[in-house]
Amino acid sequence: MNGVEVTPNLNKLAREEIYLSNFYYQISNGGTSDAEFAVNTSLLPLSNGAVYYLYPYNNYESIAKHLKDLGYFTSVMHGNDESFWNRPSMYKSLGFDKYESINDFTFEEKIGLGLADDSFFKQAVGKMKGYNKPFYSFLITLSSHYPYRDKKFEEFDVGNLKGSLLGNYLQSAHYVDRTLGDFVENLKKEGLWDNSVVIFYGDHHAIPYGNKEELERAIGEKINDDYDWTLNQRVVAIMHVPDFEIKGQIDKVCGQADLAPTIATLFGFELEKSLGKNIFSNEKGYVIFPDGSFIYDDYMYLQQKGEMVDKDTKNKVNEYYIIEMMKKMYDYSSLIIRNNL
Repeated sequence: MNGVEVTPNLNKLAREEIYLSNFYYQISNGGTSDAEFAVNTSLLPLSNGAVYYLYPYNNYESIAKHLKDLGYFTSVMHGNDESFWNRPSMYKSLGFDKYESINDFTFEEKIGLGLADDSFFKQAVGKMKGYNKPFYSFLITLSSHYPYRDKKFEEFDVGNLKGSLLGNYLQSAHYVDRTLGDFVENLKKEGLWDNSVVIFYGDHHAIPYGNKEELERAIGEKINDDYDWTLNQRVVAIMHVPDFEIKGQIDKVCGQADLAPTIATLFGFELEKSLGKNIFSNEKGYVIFPDGSFIYDDYMYLQQKGEMVDKDTKNKVNEYYIIEMMKKMYDYSSLIIRNNL
């Protein structure tokens, strides 16, 4: 904006680490909780309702449980109300040893839904520093969440976007990016960065469909139809993996359900029930959405249209075996959840 980077720290990480440029969110009605579920279990949220409310007591296979078996202490932190999204029950089912909510933080400053990211990140590093090693921590931030308004954000000039939803969002993103840069520096200072896998991911959309004209302004191109809209539902995903042979941008289509099998591969275990795949494998990239739509490599299928098209040309294609394969995986995930398999 006006020659100033909105997210200089994320941009720097994207250049220096592993940047997943075609990473999609896979949420349904459960918002952030659906994203947490997909990331930690590699299962797909349900097409209706939130798994966190409907099936909180299932015996899930999760990366937290596998890492516990490898001797890791596991924790989850969120600067919000403890009970939101039925998290206490669900986190037990996912195998976390400790859940630290707003009650466990010093509430220094509020932004939006809860503790400001600046304070949250600083306190989180302090908590992690005191954990028994090795540990797995899952952090959920808040400050770039709707409605994106706070006095602290206004120092970033968004020009003629001031006061618009997109302008407010870009201001909040700039603030969060600064706190994220401080977070990384604190991890380095405490000796945690160089021997930790650190993954940053976005959980859901920022600009809703009703404001798609503003999204068009941000990306500089028209969103002509549902295919274009779906292709623009990408979110940030950056991985820091010390001493790893892969660096740079990965263009493979992937999503939140792919993080668990990727982590499993890095740490030497396997998920028996997984909808996703190891991002670093030679498999074709795909992402399945909770309504049954999917993107598979160069193809797209939208459930409401019932047809597959080439992603670039939007010409119809008849790769029925792909549709059957994706449908089978979609049903498989739902059966596991609904029947506690």
